[in-house]
Amino acid sequence: ATTDPLLLFLDADDRLPADAIGNLRRALAGDPSAAYAYGRMRYFGAWSGVVEFPPFDPFRLLYRSIVGWLGLIRREACEQVGGFDEEQAGFEDWDLMLACLEHDWSAVGVDSVVLEYRKHHDTSALESHRSNYRRHYRELRLRHPELYSRAPALAARTDLSASGRLAY
Repeated sequence: ATTDPLLLFLDADDRLPADAIGNLRRALAGDPSAAYAYGRMRYFGAWSGVVEFPPFDPFRLLYRSIVGWLGLIRREACEQVGGFDEEQAGFEDWDLMLACLEHDWSAVGVDSVVLEYRKHHDTSALESHRSNYRRHYRELRLRHPELYSRAPALAARTDLSASGRLAY
């Protein structure tokens, strides 16, 4: 129901550090080609620790959800790719990131914690998705065949060596 040019999606039990939105907004303002900005994630609850994500790399994104949480996204990019697919049974954020990449958007990382992710003692959606990783990954590849056909061109833009790309 908002008309703001920037959107943020957050689960009800997660938190944002006080400076998260400002850091994400500044990163997007500094890179007009970026659909979204992301940063580090800190666990709280049953787990603790900080998860760092690599700088944005389109080639790596084809094979791993290198961002973790979508962060702050431009409304324009979200609308251009059709937003989240309600039929997607897992890895909704990754699917949206791939759709942005398919439309030639990039992303920008920030060097700070921008999400505090609650880890429950019981099994979370994250673990259930991991157990079905191969199935979900196949579904993503089927949803984005044109993008995956561009893998050789995206490989030319990565900092991974030939053996690193093979291992990825």
